[in-house]
Amino acid sequence: MVKLDPQGPVNLTGTVSFQGGQNLPTSSEWNIILNTAGGTLNPGIHLDHIFGGIRFVGSYDGEHFHSQGELNIASLLYRDIQFTSIKGPIRVDDSQLFLGSWSGHTRQPKLPPHLEAKVFGGTLYADGQVPFNKQQRFEINASLAGGSLSQASLLSGAQQDISGKAFGFVKLTGAGTGLHTLDGSGTVNLHEADIYELPFMVALLKLVKIRSPDRIGFTESDTRFHISGEHIYFDPIKFKGDAISLVGKGDLDFAGDLNIDFYAMVGGDQLKLPLVTPILGEASRQFMLIHVGGPFNNPQMTRQPFPGLNDTIQQIFPEAARRQEERTTRLGRLRRTRLRDRITQ
Repeated sequence: MVKLDPQGPVNLTGTVSFQGGQNLPTSSEWNIILNTAGGTLNPGIHLDHIFGGIRFVGSYDGEHFHSQGELNIASLLYRDIQFTSIKGPIRVDDSQLFLGSWSGHTRQPKLPPHLEAKVFGGTLYADGQVPFNKQQRFEINASLAGGSLSQASLLSGAQQDISGKAFGFVKLTGAGTGLHTLDGSGTVNLHEADIYELPFMVALLKLVKIRSPDRIGFTESDTRFHISGEHIYFDPIKFKGDAISLVGKGDLDFAGDLNIDFYAMVGGDQLKLPLVTPILGEASRQFMLIHVGGPFNNPQMTRQPFPGLNDTIQQIFPEAARRQEERTTRLGRLRRTRLRDRITQ
């Protein structure tokens, strides 16, 4: 409780019993409900405006303790992000805290197997374990389903007209000794997205001389990332839209500085075309390399003609390149067969 650093009014309901004797260790059992209205906790991260509580059932044998918990928090804030309807099982013992499905059996089968919370209009699911010893590594698995990009954009304080749904997953490990210990990976997928009003996209579209469409922007985005220390590495990061499509890789540090190379296809969204030749043959399409660097809210961008086209196609469109190579091989075999038939005739 001391490590949680609770502040504010707390209501305690339930029973606590103690046993022991002159030559026996003191042991105890409990079945309690803790509730707070507007309180705060600081278990390594600052949580405030907490409304709700937790039920704990557990025991202490004089040396070790364990306690099964059931969260039921209506609302809390973390860095001005509101989480609501937080429910699910946890378990705590002498050494660590277990979250969601890692907590083991719960006394309430109706509870979800994961920790669940509502955030950004979507549902967040989480499982993991957090050791109390900062030298030991924690592990958290979390996923977001159906998050609203428009609600997330309100955190920036800017009036940005963006929309769409976000889905993502991250697996993260690290230690309490600092951000340099972080290691993880995950994915982010955007659907029905219109994000042309973001500063990053505004600058990019200005560079390629494309004005944002009236009704629709990037309809889809698929990104894979890896976290190492204070950097997030994207490989690949893809945006697909009606006016411009991007595919690239690079990194973003926790200070918000970008270093990403995008290969842009202006004028269409067909990144999954089976053959490379038809793409290059359309005069309305323009390929270019765009380097994005600097702070996310004020990125600096440069462009240049598409370099090393054949090598780049192999890297950026491996499936298309593979199919093109197979097609070329088939055509070669067909030509040799026809030539052999003519010679035979």
